[in-house]
Order: sequence, then structure tokens, then C-alpha cells
Amino acid sequence: MAQRQSSVVALRLLYRLTMAWRRRVDEFEVLGNDQLQRLVEAGMPRSRARLKRDPSPIRFDHHTKPLPRPAAASGKLLLLYSGNWGVAHDYATFLAGYELHCRRGSGRFLLWLNAVGNAVGSIEEELKRRALPYIRGTPVPLDQLSSLLVTPDAHLITLSDPFVGFVLPSKVHACIQSGLPVLYIGSARSDVHALCAEQLRAPYFRVEMNNAEECWEALENLTHLLTKRDDGDRPPQAARRVSGVATGG
Repeated sequence: MAQRQSSVVALRLLYRLTMAWRRRVDEFEVLGNDQLQRLVEAGMPRSRARLKRDPSPIRFDHHTKPLPRPAAASGKLLLLYSGNWGVAHDYATFLAGYELHCRRGSGRFLLWLNAVGNAVGSIEEELKRRALPYIRGTPVPLDQLSSLLVTPDAHLITLSDPFVGFVLPSKVHACIQSGLPVLYIGSARSDVHALCAEQLRAPYFRVEMNNAEECWEALENLTHLLTKRDDGDRPPQAARRVSGVATGG
């Protein structure tokens, strides 16, 4: 229903049946406050819901070493999209902003597409059609996932507005734990934003869906911060408050 943004009769009937079942439930476990808000808006008492986060199963410590960077990334900043990129995850905003970054901006960032999902084929087609640079990776075994997540220069997370409160990209927990900057394209109503804003100790930028100019600006600002870090002008975490200027609200 979230994908269609309108529903056929059969789906509406199924939804009513689902709501009838939900009214008989004694307690709900929700992954985030955005899911709780969805339940409340649907008429469920707030007192019957319990917040239970679903943290990442992987751990980061001083033994976590990055994987070898792809050879094509020499001289570039790597922006990693890992995990699922499917129907719930916006990609049009990023592609438009990334094109501006490559055509009009510094072009320092290189997309590292290490994803699976039904949107990946369309994303690759668009990248090729627009002649935008990217690296196609493959999923790694679970015991290498922490090493993968500390290898790039920044992480990319996306979420389509209609799926806020229905989907919470679970990788947000691991991205935060990696200690690397995050570019999030999606609504401030999602717990993705709440978690990053509260817990991430690295630069964080949020961009509204369908705002390519804002995405371009975020990529350029993040490039500037990371370049100053590499030049030794400031430690990585010193820019934490600066990043709030460009979070898009």
C-alpha cells in the first residue's frame, strides 16, 4: 500500500482485517518511534507499545581493520551504499544530486555500490546512461562486514517518504558504530534521522527526498570536511557541529 500510494479494494479490506487483529493485541514491539507514531495514528493506544531497538549483530573494536580499497578509488572519496536497495529506498534524489556533484561540483566522491535488491538494476542502468562513475561491489561474509563498513569515507542511507514508520533501515546502527560520516536522504520523521542526529560522532547530513540541489550541496560540504581532515587541519570529530548546518532540517 505504501508503494502504490493508493490501494485496490482487496488491499483495503485486508488492511481493515489487519487493524481488527491489532486491536486484540496486548502489546506491540516497535523498532522505532516512527513506527510507534504510525500505530498511534492508526488508533492504537500508545500504552500498548514498547520500544525495542534491533541493533546491529556486528561489532567494531580496535581489531577491526578496513578491507583493501578498490583500485579505481585512488584519489577519490568512497561513498558506500551497502545492504538492500529496494522499493522502500529512494534513489532518484541521490542520482540527480550525484550527477550535479560529478558535472558541476568537485567530483571527489565515488559511489561504491555494494548492494542487493530490486532497485539495484535500475540504479546501475541510470548510472551507465548518465555516464556516472561507480564501483560495483558484492556482499561480503558476515565476519567481514565490520571491516567493509570502516573502509569507505562515508555511508549513504536512503528511505522513501511513504515508508517512514513502516521500514527502518537496520544498517543505520552499524553505520553509526563505524564512526564514519553519513549522508541520509529521507524524512526527519524517520528514526534514521533521530538516531544519526543523537548518536553519530562524525559529520552527518540529511537531505529531503526530491531535492537534488540539497544532495549536491551535502556532497560538496562533506567533501570539504573530509579534505580538511586528510590535510590535517582538524581531527575528524571537530566538524561535528558544523555538519548540523546542512542537515536539511
